[in-house]
This record gives sequence, C-alpha cells and structure tokens, in this order.
Amino acid sequence: WATTFKNLSYIDTMGSPTSAITQIGDLAWALYKNGIFETTGALTKAAAGKSEITKRDIGIDRISEEFTDGSKSGNAVRKVFDLVGLSKMDNIGKETLINSSYQRLKKLAQSPNKEFMDSVERVFGEETKAVINDLKNDQVSENVKILLFSELADFQPISLSEMPEAY
Repeated sequence: WATTFKNLSYIDTMGSPTSAITQIGDLAWALYKNGIFETTGALTKAAAGKSEITKRDIGIDRISEEFTDGSKSGNAVRKVFDLVGLSKMDNIGKETLINSSYQRLKKLAQSPNKEFMDSVERVFGEETKAVINDLKNDQVSENVKILLFSELADFQPISLSEMPEAY
C-alpha cells in the first residue's frame, strides 16, 4: 500500500506539463559545472535526440532510482511522466550534463592539473592513466562511462547508493 500511495503522490504532484517545464532548471547544473559553450553544444544535440553519449550508454533507464519499481502504479507513474513530457525533459537535462561533462573532461585530459588527476584517481586508482588516455583519444571506454555516471550522480539520485539507506 505504501508503494501505491507513493506512486499516486508522484502522479498528483509531478504529473503535469508544469513539472516538465521545471526540468529546465537541471540545465543550471551543466552550466555551473561545464560552462556555457560545452552546455550549449550538448543541449542542442540532446534536444534533437542526437547526443554523442546517451543516458542509456552509462546505464540509466529511468528518471531517478525512486521510479524503478515495476508495480502497476509504478508503470502508471512512468506513463504519466511520458505523457506530460517530464521524461523527455529529464532526458535532455541528463544528456546535456553527461555530454558537456565529457567535453570538459576531454579538455582537462589534454593538460591535466593536479586537481583533475586527484579527482579521477579517487574514482579509478591505478587505472587513472588509462582513463586520461581514453579521454585524450576521444575513446568512450567503460571507465569513461563510469566517470560520466559519477559526474551525473553528483547532481541527481540516479542509483540506489544516492538514496537514503532506509529507502
């Protein structure tokens, strides 16, 4: 009953085109993290459905981890989100952040500073040099995808590890 109540609440509070419009605010994260030029280019491609790296490429199928249940009410939430455009706007926001981050990271990899190297090393340890080389060579390896997933996870709860423990 709790899951059904939660899902009906989502439909009630987020099931309108107004909620889809508010997703535009997610672009602020891409602008903040990656700058106007990378964000604008990535936004244009995402809006046209031509992102270089899609959210599915980095293992994301849903808006957020909290919308992953397969119940009838969970399916209803996804259908409502599709109908009002929330899923599309969320997709644009996520792919804009992913691809603008990729452009920024490729530039940083060309002449990496200590801060950049330390941030990559925190995620990859001994594989840091390989990840930097992949970025330099414009190779979207599994490690680069993990790095991009990590960039997105800094701003949105896209996996169970970003949810409260009791969830």
